[in-house]
Amino acid sequence: MGTAADAPARAAPSSLALVVRDRPVPRWTQTSGATVVEITHPETLDGIDEAISATECVLVDAASPHFVSLARRVHALDASVQVVAVADAEQVPAARRALLYAPGLGEVWIASPTEVNNALAER
Repeated sequence: MGTAADAPARAAPSSLALVVRDRPVPRWTQTSGATVVEITHPETLDGIDEAISATECVLVDAASPHFVSLARRVHALDASVQVVAVADAEQVPAARRALLYAPGLGEVWIASPTEVNNALAER
């Protein structure tokens, strides 16, 4: 019988999609190639901080009223992790405004749902 130490290490996902539990899961998560992680509240990322630090990119739904809080928490946990706010064309102006007036976020990209795929996380 093997032990946990004998088990092959699982590679960390190159991207995570953070979804707040009280909102529907966005359709773009199905084609993003990201590992979807449901959280109960945007201010509390307890329990997934290691997963965030082990990934290269975190996707957040710009349609969520919590996306700026999520971006701030990710940046506070690990500033080297790229945060991408996924926004439909009609959401982009509001997302840009929200990011413009939110200090302490680091660099946050805005991408359309069609741009979100494995290649985006590798940039």
